[in-house]
Amino acid sequence: MAEPTKDELNDQKHTIEVDTNNLVRYWQERDEVMLKDRDIINLIKPEAITGKIQWVSNEPKVFMDTAQSLISLNVPRFRFPMDINFEPDEKKKMNKAERLSIGIQRLLDKRQADTGGTYWLRDLAYWVLLGSYSVFAWVAKENGETKFIADIWDPITVYPQWDTNGLIKCIRCYEVEKITAISMAREFYQKGLKFDFVEPSTEDARPKVINYWRKTMKGNKPIIENAILIAGQVIKPLTVQTKLDRIPIHVGSVGSPDRTTPNWIQRRGEPIFAADRDFYEYQNTILSLRATILAETTYPNIVTKTQAGRGILKGEPMQGYGTEYPVKIGEAIELLKHAATPADADVLLGFINSQLRKGSFPDVVYGNLPVETSGFGISQLMAAIKYRGGPYLGALESITSNVHSDLLYQYKRGNFPPITLSTLNPESLKRGMTFIEEFTPDDVPEHIYVEVTIPITSQFDKTQAILNAVQAKNS
Repeated sequence: MAEPTKDELNDQKHTIEVDTNNLVRYWQERDEVMLKDRDIINLIKPEAITGKIQWVSNEPKVFMDTAQSLISLNVPRFRFPMDINFEPDEKKKMNKAERLSIGIQRLLDKRQADTGGTYWLRDLAYWVLLGSYSVFAWVAKENGETKFIADIWDPITVYPQWDTNGLIKCIRCYEVEKITAISMAREFYQKGLKFDFVEPSTEDARPKVINYWRKTMKGNKPIIENAILIAGQVIKPLTVQTKLDRIPIHVGSVGSPDRTTPNWIQRRGEPIFAADRDFYEYQNTILSLRATILAETTYPNIVTKTQAGRGILKGEPMQGYGTEYPVKIGEAIELLKHAATPADADVLLGFINSQLRKGSFPDVVYGNLPVETSGFGISQLMAAIKYRGGPYLGALESITSNVHSDLLYQYKRGNFPPITLSTLNPESLKRGMTFIEEFTPDDVPEHIYVEVTIPITSQFDKTQAILNAVQAKNS
């Protein structure tokens, strides 16, 4: 394929920048909502008000962390579909493909840890619980070795466009430090891309990186193209990805209203704490009010009377809200004293806490079980947990399934070398042992669909331990 001319590169650059600006502007309202949701779970305090105490409850953070552990604590289980009239050899191939998926998942965990994360499923669960996700699935050949990549991208940097047939355009746009932009350009050059790169100027402190994907149709054949811009320079011109029939980015949300609904973008991607958004703010308001009244009552103001009207307290300044008001003898002063917290505030706070529990997990999840609970009661609590986290667990299973299916599809179609992975042997008498096995693209079945199941319960969960004890007692 001939190298594009300078005019062609300029045309490509113009097209990419126009598409990027249009999509960034289109998704602007989504980004604003995402940032507010992140402030909630990061316990960001609102702008301080002079003379007022501001408390922020840790309720959303605890809820988020607990939900993240619940839906990502266990290792995914992989299953492949099988024809009704299957042959023995086909069954062996399905079993090997399942072990291949286990090996790929372990590679993804290692890559996630090597790049500063924890493990792949937990990091993905974080974004799913926030309501939106984006995963770049890619199989590459580097230095003669096969690399399985499923990088989790911040969805606030990813701008998709769909039609009735699926994703037709997807742009990742974000800013980096100048030194990072230079390093990225150098890395692409080492991978074989040829370009003339001019270092960003000192005024451009945070250059922009654009990873541009689009899908067009030529007859019935999909054409997938990719280009990369760094600091306004074409690093990779529009290049057809011959082994792909879809954009290798899995982007979506949990909770997507119809796109004909007014302001649907603001409600696209509903975090698990969406029902409690306003109640967190109400709770923080009342807690801050009570803390302020407590402080002003504990450290009262003091009136000192002298002939000259000067203060008589020396040394260190008074702590807290207490203030000295010096007056002359004979002068009058009236102090505004704070009353106790109104009883209605306690009633309202009780209602708020009740509503928060409806939108969150039962207290038993956090180990709060002051009274004996029946087996039926525990099972109902478990059901409440599953109902609350069910949509997000289902989304996590679906995304994992789609990513693995995509990786296996690319591996089967590409001319990739064999790869040796650590996996499990289901026929081993000693369960849990790790085995090393070699895989090739021929080991991937013709019909690719990876069924993924992620158990939500664990022997380490408080509720599950109580339920097990109750069942053992009744048996």
